[in-house]
Formats: sequence, C-alpha cells, structure tokens
Amino acid sequence: MNTVIFNLKNKFKILSFFVFQFLCFLYSLPTWSEVKVAGMLLGKSIQSSSLATKPELVTKGKYYKKYRIEGTLSDRTYIGEIFTTSESDTVYKILISIDAKSRKDCFQYLHPLLKQAAAKLQHKEKIVDWGYLTGIKNRYGFANDYNRLERKKPTRENDLLVPTSLEDFVGHRMIMVCEKSFGDLYILDFGAMKKRLAEGLKNDRNLNLLLNGKFDPKTYDTLYKVPFGIPLGRPLYKDIKILNFAQGGDNQGRTFLIKNVPYPDNFFSHYQVYTTALTKTVGKVQGIRSFRSKKECQIVFQNILKSMVKRYGGEYMKGWKGEISLKKKILGIPNTTIEAICAPSRRIRTEFLTKILKKTPTNERFFGSLSFGIKRFPFHAEECVLTPERNERC
Repeated sequence: MNTVIFNLKNKFKILSFFVFQFLCFLYSLPTWSEVKVAGMLLGKSIQSSSLATKPELVTKGKYYKKYRIEGTLSDRTYIGEIFTTSESDTVYKILISIDAKSRKDCFQYLHPLLKQAAAKLQHKEKIVDWGYLTGIKNRYGFANDYNRLERKKPTRENDLLVPTSLEDFVGHRMIMVCEKSFGDLYILDFGAMKKRLAEGLKNDRNLNLLLNGKFDPKTYDTLYKVPFGIPLGRPLYKDIKILNFAQGGDNQGRTFLIKNVPYPDNFFSHYQVYTTALTKTVGKVQGIRSFRSKKECQIVFQNILKSMVKRYGGEYMKGWKGEISLKKKILGIPNTTIEAICAPSRRIRTEFLTKILKKTPTNERFFGSLSFGIKRFPFHAEECVLTPERNERC
C-alpha cells in the first residue's frame, strides 16, 4: 500500500513539473498584438492604416519603401515616416518626429503616444534606461522591448534599430528620444522585419546563400582558405572572443578586433576580422603588428610578400600605392585578395586604437598589417535587409 502511495506521489510531482514547464513555455511565447499609433498600423499592409491624409511615397528601394506623412495630434504638428517591405508593403517601422521646447515638453507629448502604441502588448522590459543611445546618433532617450525572445539583452552601445541575430526577429521595440529642441519616437515590428527579410531573399542570390548557410568557400578556390585558423566564407566561430566591434568601412559590413585566434602567429600582436552584419560570415582576416618607422614596416612586409609569391605563386606588385596608408598586394591568385598595409597609428580605427596601443611599445607608433580575403565578397548583402534605409545601394 505504501509503495502505491509513494508511486502516486512521484507521478503527481512529475505531472506538476511538466505542467509548470508548459505554463512557462506558454508565457514565453510571443503574443501577436495590434500596434497602432496616429492611425498607422504595424505588421499589416500600409493600406490597412486609417490615415487622415494620403502618405507620400518618397523612396522605393530594392528592399524597402519609405512614406512620409504630416499630421496633427493634440494641437501639435508631427512628421511621420513609415517604412514598409518592398513587395507586400507591410509596415515594419514608424518614426514620429516633433519639435519641442525642452526634454520635459518632448516627454509629455511623446510618452502618451508610446503608451497608446503599447496598449495591447505584453511582457514589457525596459532594456535601456534614460541616457545617450550610441546606435541612434548618440541621442538622449530610452528603449522598451515587448514579447521578445532575445537570448542576449542589448545595451545602449548596440544598434537598437536592428535585430542582433537570425533568431531575433520576434516582438516589438519602442525607442523614445528627447532632445532639448525635438523628439523622436521609433516603433519597430521585428516580425514584419522578418517578412522584409523573406522578400529580400527572392531578389538577392548572395543573401540567399549567406542566410541559408550555403555560401560555399569552395567557389573561391584559394590556398588561403583558413588564415590564422579562421575559415573564409564561414560564420565566425562563436568561441572567438571579441574585444571590440565597429561598423565596417570600405564596403565591409562589420569589423571585429578579436583575441583568441585558433592558430596565432607570434609575428602579429592583434587580429581583425571583417564579416557580414547578421550571420557574421567572414570575408577577410587581418593580422596587425607595430613598427618603429614606415621604412621598417615596408622592408619587412616586402620580404614577406616576396616569399609568399615564391612559395604559392601569384604576381608580386613592386611599388607601394597610397600616401598616408601605403598598400601592396599579391595579384593573380584566383578569388583571393592578399594585401599588406603600412600606416601611422592615426589610421587605425578609433574604436580599436586604445586597446592596441596598450600592448604596443611607446617607440613603435607605426603599424603594419597583412590581410587575406575573398574577392568581391558581398559584405553588405545582409546590411540591405537589416537597415536598407541607411544604404544607398539598397
């Protein structure tokens, strides 16, 4: 009898545990709710919005459309920008801008609009409290998330207008910016952004390959597939420690200063990788070291490039190109870019300079780098579905 009671108690405990887990799962599921402000409806076609005046189409890009509208709320004029997907015209972002007399005046006007937009949303979390937001032109404001399943909470240093991973296209975000003379209210629908992503895949072969993990570096037959142990054409290893991050320049999507390179070379002190924005697929890897002078840097890298050509082939470029930053390449290796650069410290990205100088002798303020990359790599393919409105090519 006691054994039966004991078994029943155990079964009840197990059942209770599973019920609890199921309830937690239901709570964590995103709740799809209507988000509407000033007649503008997110997550639906712009034609579903009940607007007093017809919005003006001001931009029609490959991956998005932008409409402009002017209106009046509470006796104050506002300018609205409505961003929609390229094919279905689904609204994924709204920006409401006003003139203000002070931050207090801005808050008193915009906060009721935020509350109205969020009225039917659940699981609110203030992800960034009042302060300067790096991702939004360093303006003063705060950000709330709703119904989000993001594993890593963003910070004010993140670009709050975009998702951080492929798993992040869920829920809503509202960002309120209040400066002394104006205010902005951003309302984002990440689910609608996922629709924009799906529509973009139809129009871009490179994007399709990247997001489906089928960007095959075998297409780029090269001897330098894995410089310093980091495969080109593959997502950056998750266990590699990122020291600093920067928006990519010179047609590169993202740039990372990294620490634990799988196969480091004692010749280099630091390493940078250049990747796409969303999947962090690597297009270029770069080793960096310091020198006492420009001449020393040129002599060393000249000898390195010559020995590489003797061993692997290619065409050695005799002269150095440029004035402040001197560049020399190896040409003729299929689908591969190999480049040496010699430049003063002021040419290093400001986001990385402090960390690099900490480990550099004070008499060595000239820097050289050697990079290995894929020719014509589509660094900005993913950028066009993350923030198409920021890039003219989108």
